[in-house]
Amino acid sequence: MGLKEAKCDVGEVKRNASVSHDYVFYNLGSEPLVINEVITDCNCLQAKYTKEPVQPGESGEITLTVIGSRLQPGYFQRGAIVYSNANNNPMNLLIVGNSAPLKR
Repeated sequence: MGLKEAKCDVGEVKRNASVSHDYVFYNLGSEPLVINEVITDCNCLQAKYTKEPVQPGESGEITLTVIGSRLQPGYFQRGAIVYSNANNNPMNLLIVGNSAPLKR
């Protein structure tokens, strides 16, 4: 499995908003690629991913969504572990940014 990128800086995340980023992956092997599971490291991060097998030479997506209301103010760095049937299993994804403080 190859990734277009493994780290993304989403910039500032407002407390009342969510920000998503799509990580594109490619099947570089000769067999269909299956994403078995994506585990995030906190409840402030949600993952969605291509459930169908990705054929050789084709691509799929893993979307990580940062939920602003679940972040502490300031810099954040969150990750997800991608489990698949690829030779380079598991793979890590990273999403970073800044959570805006609550305005009163």
